[in-house]
Parts: sequence; structure tokens; C-alpha cells
Amino acid sequence: MKYNIFINNLKIPVLPEEINVDRKSNNDTTNVLGLGEISRIKSTKLREVSFKSFFPKNVAPYVVDKKMLLLKPSQYVDYIEAIRKNKIYITLRISGAIDIDMNATIEKFSINEKGGEPGDIYYDIAFKEYKNFSLTELQINDMEVEEKNSRQSDKDIDRTYTVKKGDCLWKIAKRELGDGSKWRELAKLNNIKAKYVLQIGQVIKLK
Repeated sequence: MKYNIFINNLKIPVLPEEINVDRKSNNDTTNVLGLGEISRIKSTKLREVSFKSFFPKNVAPYVVDKKMLLLKPSQYVDYIEAIRKNKIYITLRISGAIDIDMNATIEKFSINEKGGEPGDIYYDIAFKEYKNFSLTELQINDMEVEEKNSRQSDKDIDRTYTVKKGDCLWKIAKRELGDGSKWRELAKLNNIKAKYVLQIGQVIKLK
């Protein structure tokens, strides 16, 4: 069955003999008292696609489309290497018995030349499915900012304490601020003068 492979809009000139598609499970196992080992089903891992072929120097019967513009082998290599260098993902499309249309990163790309076939560049390439997560990151960041703002708002609200029988500034500072030595700060904040007399029911600021 005829099929085509595209990396973005770049058509692969010579189809590989086989295409490997791997999508492993992400399941794990655990031991439960009384039941023994059980398996927990989780989402599958990202798809991985790999194949081997070559970039031909000349148009020949094995070229998938005789009318296509055939680039120099080095131009195909440069294109793929530029993608990797710039750290960007591509769109991988395979039509045929295996139908794939996904964003992917190039995980492996190795090349070599064979004796007796000057000019042709053989390659081994592997892809891994890429999922855009920027929106999720943005949502998480928004939640973090909102939580941070909420905490900041809580801090901005003036904390107060109502004086009870037996209270003194040191006890209040110790209990409410965690440090009795901060009683002078409370006195200054509430404009409480020397003798530092407190009245039951008096409301004092804590910050």
C-alpha cells in the first residue's frame, strides 16, 4: 500500500521498509495486604515513531514521487539539524496503513554514507509525540498568583486582639506573635505609654 511521510511540509523522498510505532503503557503495580500484587491502570505514554531510510543523490525508481522537487541529501540533513538546533517541535504526518498526524520532537537523528553509493546519505530517525502544555502552565501560574495574592491580602488585613483579664503586653506578644520581647513594638504600635496599663476589653493592633 502506498503511503507518504512528511516532516512539516518536507516530504520524505524514499520510503522506509518499516515504520516502528511504540506506545507503552504507564501502568504500575503495588502490593496490597490481603490481595497481593495488583496493577494500577494509568494513561498511556507518549507515542514514539522511528524508521530508517536514505536521502538519494539522484532521482530513481525508489523515489516515492518522481515529480517531487528532490533536494540535495545535505539539504535534508541541514533542515532536520536546524529543527533540533532551534529546539522546536514538528508536525509528523504519515498516511497509509499507519495513519499518524501529530506534533513531535526529533529524539534521534544519525547519518552515514555507504561505500559504492556515493552521494546518498543514510539515516536513522526517531520521534516522540509532543503535547503543548503552555496553557496548562498558564493556568497553574494563574492559580499560584491568585493564591499568593490571597495570602498577601490576608497579611494586609490588620490583626487585632481584645485584652482579657490577666493580660499584659508581654503575654500578648508571646501568645500572638510568638515572641514576648516584641511587647515594646505592640506598645509603640498602639501608642501605649509608660506603665503600659491595659484595660479589659481594649482592642490593640498586632501589626
